[in-house]
Amino acid sequence: MKTSCVPGERELELLVSAVLAGLLASVAFHAAKAFIFGLNVYPHNTFLFTPLDRFNDFINIYKASRKLAPFSSAVSVYPPFAYVVMLPFTLVGKKIALSAMLAAFTIFVYRYMREAAGEAAPGFGRLKLVGLAFLSYPFLFVFDRANIEAMVFVFLALFLRYYQRNERRYSVFFLACAIAMKIYPAAFLLVFLRDRKFKEFLYALLTAGGLTLLAMAVFKGGAEASYHGFIANLARFRADYFFTESGLQHNASLFGVMRLAYGRFLPGAPIPELLYSAAAGAFALLTFYYVVFLRAELWRVVALIVCYIIVFPQISFDYKLIHLLLPLTLFLRRQERRASDMLYLGLFALMLVPKDYALIRGDISIAVLLNPAILLAMAGLLVAEGFRSGAAAGGRA
Repeated sequence: MKTSCVPGERELELLVSAVLAGLLASVAFHAAKAFIFGLNVYPHNTFLFTPLDRFNDFINIYKASRKLAPFSSAVSVYPPFAYVVMLPFTLVGKKIALSAMLAAFTIFVYRYMREAAGEAAPGFGRLKLVGLAFLSYPFLFVFDRANIEAMVFVFLALFLRYYQRNERRYSVFFLACAIAMKIYPAAFLLVFLRDRKFKEFLYALLTAGGLTLLAMAVFKGGAEASYHGFIANLARFRADYFFTESGLQHNASLFGVMRLAYGRFLPGAPIPELLYSAAAGAFALLTFYYVVFLRAELWRVVALIVCYIIVFPQISFDYKLIHLLLPLTLFLRRQERRASDMLYLGLFALMLVPKDYALIRGDISIAVLLNPAILLAMAGLLVAEGFRSGAAAGGRA
């Protein structure tokens, strides 16, 4: 007779099977295009970004950081603390630095997934765990780009680990680091509000601000030069990516879907960015209410926050999908089980596999439509169940 770990084992088995099947199908599809149909060029021969630009997200930041003037480079569009985190890597050659970063990220993801699998299904095979950890599309995309989103993921994973252990100082520090690196992780401050930990909320916010100010002072020209350089580079990034084809490839943002729709059905019409921002703000308020007042399980709270931070920014390149591992691992270790669990498992599985089987134009594939749709479906299901549970609790009261 099997023990209570059976549900966890079954879910992990299904996830591993989905990841392997999805990856093999995509590899076979692109290999056929390359070697049977003679399309051995990007984007036909890979589900990732162009091989000519592999690892350059890291290399570009490495080059920008080592002279202590990161914002003199147009590619520097992250907050100043991101370049402080990069400084230790600049003490060695770029190839060694790249190898060290990718090795550290790989080891962390393996240990992180092993810990989750160990709680969900003790004794789960290591080879299967390797498949789940390293063959998923989000991991492969982050690895291929060597994007610093890997570091943000590490900080957020550590934040959640110490938050669950009620080790407040560490949870505050690691969340502050994530916020100071990319700003949008500030959405996870809602987790503190959920448990009415107002001091932790304030400390994390102040620590993130302090890290940002200290980082600005480190670089040449001090805080003023860092601020103006950062703002100027953001403006260039907006011009280069918000309304051009460059911002649509491997993009999981709903804004990209709207741009494609306007290009197809209302060519030449101005994109209603203000209306989109209002819709994003409304969903942010809904997320706030869900997290703070509905008192849902932690995995549900984290899942909705992750859906929001991926779907609603105007640009969300696919390396941000790595953050789906945060709610996924919490989901695997959940205590409460519902009939809808298999649906969530299916949605997670769909997000872990490549889906670029048809090109819309250029290197823009149907994945830019499918990924936001799947994430919105997950968010909608979470919200619907949350309000249903809240109504039921109110009725019982």
